[in-house]
Amino acid sequence: MGNPENILISFIIIGRNEEKNIKRCVEGIYKGIEAAGIETYEIIYVDSKSTDRSIEVAAQFPEVRIFSITGGCNAAVGRNTGAKQATGRVLFFVDADMEIYPEFLVNAWDGEAGTIKGDIIAGQWLDIVEPEPEKRKSSKVFPGGTFLIRREVWESVDGMRTRFKTGEESDLGLRLMKKGYRVIRKDEFIVKHFTVPYLGKARIWKAIWSKAVFYSRCVMLRNHLFDKNMYRLLWSIDKTFILFTLALIASFIYLPAGLALWGAYLVAVLLRARKNRRGLSFPEMTAYYIVSDTLNLVYFFTFFPPEIKLEYVPVREKALQPETP
Repeated sequence: MGNPENILISFIIIGRNEEKNIKRCVEGIYKGIEAAGIETYEIIYVDSKSTDRSIEVAAQFPEVRIFSITGGCNAAVGRNTGAKQATGRVLFFVDADMEIYPEFLVNAWDGEAGTIKGDIIAGQWLDIVEPEPEKRKSSKVFPGGTFLIRREVWESVDGMRTRFKTGEESDLGLRLMKKGYRVIRKDEFIVKHFTVPYLGKARIWKAIWSKAVFYSRCVMLRNHLFDKNMYRLLWSIDKTFILFTLALIASFIYLPAGLALWGAYLVAVLLRARKNRRGLSFPEMTAYYIVSDTLNLVYFFTFFPPEIKLEYVPVREKALQPETP
């Protein structure tokens, strides 16, 4: 582990109810440390009110420092908590249901300089989900939920905004880009992600009614309304919402143009529903996108989630040192 006053890299794991995954996550970190030849490091686990044995499993590793959130929980809260406790020059964020690829860390790490080869480095995800693994399509300009970042870069934007239940990493990316930083998105896999289908019927409708899907849409749009990079992101992931908004505006200004745009919107929704039809039927997927776009516009004017304070307690604040004979 090395001298705690000269830690090169802090691995920050966040998780909730991941007792079946966290052992693999920590072991993967050790493999990466060994492969990259990193001499000084620390591993921090931030638990979000788990009701299983996640903390007990993490505690089986003497070097892992453990903190438990007592207040409001989301990924941004967990990562900010870990970063606040971290002492490393570089922060490596990873979720407990992930296993890092050691070779990714080898390629990202500059052993002579004792840091990473860039300001923010991310990679591709391999989702391990039945019936077979699939590669997650990753943005080329935003870091995603798993990435390495120099501490001074993270601190330059005060970390993540905790009002974001989802989409916190895209908001972070937009703020970093305003500062002139660039995400290096490598084509290599950074992690295996042991997960469930993202477009399962229960999951996507729950995201609608809980408003989870709208943090990364209307809340982020409102926060970055005058940022051109926001519209690059919006166009890449939400073309139907752009058409929906333009059609509505045009209907009040010039009805023929509005009708044409409504037609374009319907075609775009149908194509999107056909492409992403997993867990829902084609009519259900079509309805989902129409409901989602409509509520996104409504919530743009009505949904204002507050920032969440960091409230947590140490479970094991310092790594256990090996006993001397």
